[in-house]
Amino acid sequence: MKNLILYIAYFDCNSYEFKEDFIKLHEFARDPTGKDLAEIIINVFQNEYSFKRNQIISCATDGAGVMLGRHKGMTRFICAFYPYCICSHCMPHKLQLGVDDALKKNSMWSVVQKLVRLVYSMFSKSFSYNRKLKDKLIALKKEFKKIKKEANTRWLSRYSSILSVIESLLGLFTLFLDDTSTKGKRIYRKLCNIRYMLFLHYMADILHVLFNLSKFLQQTNNKMHYGDLSREILYVQQLVESLSSRSSSGKHLKGFARDIEQGVYVDFGVERISEYDWQWCEKEMSKVNDSMQLHLSARFQASPILDATRIFDFDNAKLDVLSDAAFELHGNDEIKKLCEWFGRKKKAYNITTSEDATINSTDENNLQYETIYVIETVNRSRPRIVGDQETINAPIDHDRCVEQWGYFRIKMKIAQLRKESEKYFYDTLYREFFQIEKRRNELKLKYGNELNEFELNEECPMHDLHDVILLSIICKLILRNSANCERGYATMNDIKKCKRNKLGTNLLSCLMMTKLCGPRTMEAFDAIYDDCFDIWWRMKTKRYGLKQVELAVHKINSSCLRQTNKKTEKMDLFDLMENVFMDCNEEWAFDCEKNINEHDDSDQCDTDLDELLEALEILENEKIENEYDEEKEKENDEVIAGNDEIDDSSSSSDDDDIPIALKARLRNCVLTESE
Repeated sequence: MKNLILYIAYFDCNSYEFKEDFIKLHEFARDPTGKDLAEIIINVFQNEYSFKRNQIISCATDGAGVMLGRHKGMTRFICAFYPYCICSHCMPHKLQLGVDDALKKNSMWSVVQKLVRLVYSMFSKSFSYNRKLKDKLIALKKEFKKIKKEANTRWLSRYSSILSVIESLLGLFTLFLDDTSTKGKRIYRKLCNIRYMLFLHYMADILHVLFNLSKFLQQTNNKMHYGDLSREILYVQQLVESLSSRSSSGKHLKGFARDIEQGVYVDFGVERISEYDWQWCEKEMSKVNDSMQLHLSARFQASPILDATRIFDFDNAKLDVLSDAAFELHGNDEIKKLCEWFGRKKKAYNITTSEDATINSTDENNLQYETIYVIETVNRSRPRIVGDQETINAPIDHDRCVEQWGYFRIKMKIAQLRKESEKYFYDTLYREFFQIEKRRNELKLKYGNELNEFELNEECPMHDLHDVILLSIICKLILRNSANCERGYATMNDIKKCKRNKLGTNLLSCLMMTKLCGPRTMEAFDAIYDDCFDIWWRMKTKRYGLKQVELAVHKINSSCLRQTNKKTEKMDLFDLMENVFMDCNEEWAFDCEKNINEHDDSDQCDTDLDELLEALEILENEKIENEYDEEKEKENDEVIAGNDEIDDSSSSSDDDDIPIALKARLRNCVLTESE
């Protein structure tokens, strides 16, 4: 089975924060195509969230062909329906693929990789070897760390596996010196090869730099400006190039060379580093550097739209030090590029709806929508979308945005002269903007069609920087990684373990929503518990009916106790159902009895009198009501005549005067108490 995890990045206009939240898990009945994936996403966005087609502005996925395929990929169909969407390849994925391609054809890396895997295989299933290594390292006054596996599912896990071998290198020499096993002797011979060790420590330096870059690329999308991204990648390329020379090598390679000079490994037969060894090592380092530079440049190419978003990078703009001529030209070309993409009307395919459509899902009830959107295509090898096209309004106004940029640039310069932070500058701007927008929305709801656009602007003018502020929010919402989706798969595996392998997709999606987006503290949980419980209680008619029965019995028992002023035997809940609800079907009554036996504490139901009386009225049936009307006339004189006796001796009332078997007589007790 294949699973699709959807996250959504958005700007919360209440807290003025950028957020990224889990929204859905979908499981497919068969291997999905790009068309299947696009249909699921379109139906979720249009049916569950009612997004406008100009509100989806970015999409980030992994590098699978079904996602980013040129002809059959999901992003092709998404862009056909959402014309302003910028689809991008997740940058940590791109970095991982670039490193894989750079090292794939390097013969020396293959030898070192096999050595690391061989060491891991010795310790992964042997407790005795781990214990011996720990004892050796403790005797050498070094910290013990487990030998880690190189996992392809984790981004750049090569660094952690190589680092675990390097940190335990002296313990490994001591352990395998006297080891008699074939694998142990093989590992010891490779560890004593000076060239293998030089290249191993050089790769540790290179992978350390790339590992830090991967961590940077996994940051939350809105915290990572594209200007910072471009500078970081350029810096990494320069650092990788500098590490390829003997004079500017990294800390791991320098540390190993220093240990060799000090004779740390002399007792294990490791030779000193000769000049020929350094020449060989520099030659291999040069090969790795050239290949790494080539693939990093090919993977992280410049994009005109993404490059233009750097004009909203407050910290690196440095407007306060620019000359007047440079200040007047700053960002003019970039704002025009952004406005050409987000400020012009575009045509998009009007994807059709179908009543007989089916969705690729394991659960037939997983997606029950009134309207199902279907992508109709022809030509299987290179599918072409069939359907009419419609014009979609732009999210911003092109001309207004270009005009407002000059004023926005001045405000940014003033904020930099005041030494304001980027967070303070944008928070103040967004707060002013959304307060005006909320006021305008209130007027639209109040007057509806009676208030045209001109009158609305007279009553509540738009913000002076309306379109530029919207554009800045859009630029910060352009996705650069799908790291949260990968974390979502880890959460899914934590919830659905081997003992819960029959957990359904719907319930699993709900549990993931609670885990990832639910309250983090007990105070926050208590604040929403009552509302969540009410929603859950009313999801099933059967469950809601049982609640009415419990509330009715609680009211009846309470009224009887108050009237008699002494302990009265409480009525059995199922007896009430049997006597009062005679017209209920037997299956419903049996289910209620079963639930009552499991939760037989009706005293815990505590609600006020009006709600209980309403519950009693809902549960009345016509047969009991007619019988009560006939008996009321006969018993009316007896109730009036008995009032004097109750007033004289209220504590000596007889249990037989308070019938509790029939609903009509119990209601009579309630009426007598109210009088």
